Amino acid sequence: MNQNIGQLLTRRAFRDPGLEAVYDAGSGKRLSYSELNASSNRTANTFRDLGLVKGDEIPRNPSGKILKRALREQYPYNAPE
Repeated sequence: MNQNIGQLLTRRAFRDPGLEAVYDAGSGKRLSYSELNASSNRTANTFRDLGLVKGDEIPRNPSGKILKRALREQYPYNAPE
């Protein structure tokens, strides 16, 4: 079974949509598998719309946070009208 993380998450969200997938103790926020899958898909679609392809590096700061300004500069996005 050679599935990527997105495929595994989608499968789990289909099987157990309401089951808790993530809990952030700092904020108390919880996400179900369905919510995590939807968020993951939005992020992936944004990267695809920017023109990123498999193997492209996503600019991050040392803590791992995505640097949105650097990403926009590297991959300018013109939204369709």
